[in-house]
Amino acid sequence: MILKNLTNNLILKPLAAQLAAISTRAYDGANQKNISWFTNSSSSANAETLMSLEILRSRARDLSRNNAYAARTITSIASNTIGTGIVHQFKNFNQKVWKKWSESTDCDADGLHTFSGLQNLIMREIAEAGECLVKKTFGTYNGKNIPLKLRVLSSEHLDMSKNGIFNGDNYISQGIEFNRAGKRVAYWIYPYHPENDLGWRNQSERVPENEIAHIFRCDRAGQSRGITWLSAVMMEFRNLDNYQAAELKRREVSACFAAFIRYTDDLPDIIKSSARKGAEKIIDKIYPGMVAHLEPNQDVTFATPQGDATYDPYISSILRKIAVGMGITYEILSANLSDVNFSSGRMGWLEFQRNIDIWRWHMMIPMFNTKVSEWFLETAAIAGRNTTKTEVTYTAAHREMIDPPKEIAAMRDAIRSGLKSYPEALRELGYNPFEVINEIAEFNK
Repeated sequence: MILKNLTNNLILKPLAAQLAAISTRAYDGANQKNISWFTNSSSSANAETLMSLEILRSRARDLSRNNAYAARTITSIASNTIGTGIVHQFKNFNQKVWKKWSESTDCDADGLHTFSGLQNLIMREIAEAGECLVKKTFGTYNGKNIPLKLRVLSSEHLDMSKNGIFNGDNYISQGIEFNRAGKRVAYWIYPYHPENDLGWRNQSERVPENEIAHIFRCDRAGQSRGITWLSAVMMEFRNLDNYQAAELKRREVSACFAAFIRYTDDLPDIIKSSARKGAEKIIDKIYPGMVAHLEPNQDVTFATPQGDATYDPYISSILRKIAVGMGITYEILSANLSDVNFSSGRMGWLEFQRNIDIWRWHMMIPMFNTKVSEWFLETAAIAGRNTTKTEVTYTAAHREMIDPPKEIAAMRDAIRSGLKSYPEALRELGYNPFEVINEIAEFNK
């Protein structure tokens, strides 16, 4: 025992010295002396969404309804990411068949939107609620249009209460069913919104994975559900609302004009009594145009509110923080272009454009557009269309140039020097290269 203790001391003392030395040059963010910084354990992404998703989503929806800046943020993200729609271009398939389906409301199960309108609706849902579901359905085939229909479902349709082992091998996490290999195999969907206006709840149904498109921004490895994009700046939106409400009340008080009448003791009592008839004895509320009668021994003292010179800088700083958290520019969020010149505007737009490209090519296109292409071609084949060797490419919506003369000249030089192809340049501008080239050829004839 003595020998064992001696050995342990010889080993542990040098180790303790090493740890002490390392701690002096460790990360400041991990310093345990910072007792005001409380964090949860390193839980998984799904464990965190299980506890927070629903309340974050409900608060985000409240902000989008009642906060002008939150509403503009969501609208700006959707309109800039989708624009007039991400276009599908088919090779070895009749493009007119797709165009006829996608440019009519036949593609929408609710009969309200064209395909580009559905994309915009989906993108709004993703930014506001964090995720969106699209269910494949079918209409009656009349020999004209492809009978595929898309039903957009809000994330509330996914049954959060479904968790645990299912059928021995599969497991369900927050309404999504996985097999043993971790692959999604089904979704548990409410046919109607769980808080529908009919006043009753409905039972969730198992829908195979190949009939559902689940679109969300995946921020962490292993994440199954999407979180509202407002989560990181939710408190800033709330604080901004509270600050503006307090400032409005201060300005309302400052704008009130009140007159106070005091009667001297030498007036006859009958006159004072008649003048004071119906007047309040104690002043506890003022309003614009108020006339109050005071007793001789009464007096009123007011604080004199001063103009707040910090109001605009404070609002600006909060909006800049929100813009950073949402991945958009301050100018887009605030609709204030007074301090923008060409260089700063271009730098801000280029950074925003990178985020837009990520949202398009890492989220919308692989999770939604690609799946819709598969559904469309499958349905077209059943309807008797030839879909063999069909390839699909995607073109983002047209973007406006900041400085057309300079940008067109640079694009022309890139094409002529072989750094960029002509079709690629057309796609960057949001045009279908085949349509443009064919149209030019027809016009030249």
